[in-house]
Order: sequence, then structure tokens, then C-alpha cells
Amino acid sequence: MIHQSQSPCIRNLEQEVSFYSSGLVFSNKVLFPSFFRTIPSTVHQAHGLAQLVLHFGWTWVGLLYSSDDYGLEGFKILNKVLQNSGVCLAFQENLPDPSPYITQKTSRILEVIRSSSANVIIAFTPGHYLHILFTEYSKYKITGRTWISTEAWSVPAYLPSVIARPFAGTIGFAIYEGEMPGFKSFLQKVSPFTFPNDPFVQLFWETAFSCQWPKDEGNGMLANSQLNTSKAFCTGTEKMEQANLQYLDDSDLRINYNVYNAVYAVATALREMKSCEPGHGPFPNYTCADLENINPWQEENENLCLRKELSVYLSSN
Repeated sequence: MIHQSQSPCIRNLEQEVSFYSSGLVFSNKVLFPSFFRTIPSTVHQAHGLAQLVLHFGWTWVGLLYSSDDYGLEGFKILNKVLQNSGVCLAFQENLPDPSPYITQKTSRILEVIRSSSANVIIAFTPGHYLHILFTEYSKYKITGRTWISTEAWSVPAYLPSVIARPFAGTIGFAIYEGEMPGFKSFLQKVSPFTFPNDPFVQLFWETAFSCQWPKDEGNGMLANSQLNTSKAFCTGTEKMEQANLQYLDDSDLRINYNVYNAVYAVATALREMKSCEPGHGPFPNYTCADLENINPWQEENENLCLRKELSVYLSSN
């Protein structure tokens, strides 16, 4: 079962394996003794960004960060690491909350960037905090800046190409991308008829084909409670290969790959424990786990190899 909330994670046997929660707090094993993840924590990325800056010999940089936990944590760690490494901050600016309109604060930040002598700018923020700033960026005639991105906006699919042009040459980190055997062919076979009782498939179908299910309480096919008269009704016979979906292009499914690894890790750990032979187990006195009462910590030491070059470990960080 996949549970998605503010901390998207997969829950099983009181075990949580997150595929998108990078917050530092989740590394606290007192508060979260059974929490693991398939994405690096904020502290790892902050240290990585600092090493990137040092690698190129940059010692005078600007830093933008968001006002959410992601940005505030990242700023705190990165600021400390940079200072300890001899890198000076020309400016440090907290980005305003996302808004479709330019604010006075955004205008001031753009003016700070334009007037600063720093040619390198680190943005530790989710992408939506940058949208309006990037939209207005070219109007300020700012050139000659190198941007460094976190994984949260390094693949800016949400930016129109015209807006993205001034940021060509941006460097940073991205979530690991890998192959998920059979995933594309599975999606192409999904339909409301093969999964008639799955509400997610119904919502997915409406998004994929920009349609809506008829409001009929009896047929179980209604996904949304309110009808939109501008949309055609879904029939269920629409062809998946005609849908304009990023999921059918498996060249950029980074978060999906994290989900895949999380599910795979838990499933493999459980399979290994099920095949454990008494006297050859990984626990004290070479014992095996009680399959009727598996403790979350018993999955911690399990690891798996998805391919020769990639291993996934369930560890504390």
C-alpha cells in the first residue's frame, strides 16, 4: 500500500520507507526508529553542493532558499559548511511564498542579484518557489550568472523553454534515474475495465484523457463529484498510446524510480526473511525472524542489488 501525505512513504509492518522525504528530522532514530528512505537527506545534499562549489574554486557566491523546512534546513547546513570551507556569501535571501504575481520582495531579490558581483547563485528550494522569479528574470537584463540547483528543481519540466533559456548551463544534482522493467508496458494495459474498483485508475483516466466519468452512483465509475460541462465523458475505450503523459516516456521518472526502489527493498527484505533457515539467520545466535511478528528493525540490515552497478540499503540515513 502506498500512502501519500506530507511525507510520501510506503507503510508496511510499522516500517516506513520514504521515496521523497529528505528532511533531516527523519534521521532521528529516537523519534523515527523505523523510518528509512530511498532519497538522500538534506544534509547529504548540502555537503554535496558545498563540494561542488569548492571543486570549481568559487569563493564568492549568492544563496537563495525557500521558507519551508526543505529550504530552511538546507540553508542552515549549507551556510555553515560553506563558511567553514572559506566560501563567502555575497547575499542570502529567503524566497517569498509561491505566488502567481510578482511581489515587492521578489523585485528586491532580483535587484540584489543584478547589483551583486557574485556570478554564482545557489538556490536551495523547490521549483515552484522560483517560478515567478525566473519569469521576471530576463526583464532585469541579468546575464553571466551560473546557477546551482538542488534535486528539487534540477529537471525544470514546469518551465517554458523561453523562461528556461537564461538558465542554460545550470549545474546541480538530480534524483537517480533508473530502469523499471515492465513499467511502461503495464501502464499501457491499464484501463477502468481491468481495474474496475480502483478509484486511482478512474482519476488517472480523467487526467490522461481530459475527460470525466458520468455522474451515475450506480456504476461505480464516477471519480469526481462535480461534472464539468466543458469536458467530454470518459468511455473507458480511449487508447492509452494516444494519451499525452510523461509516464509513458520512461526517460524521466526519477521519483517513480524511488517508489520502485522502496517497494522493491521492502519486498526483497521480506522474501529473504521468509527463506531464512534456522541456524543460518542474520539475527543473534543465527536465528531467523518470526514471520508472524516481524519487527521493523529486522528489515534494517537487508540490502538488495537491483543491477550490478546499483545496490539499495535500508539504513538509518
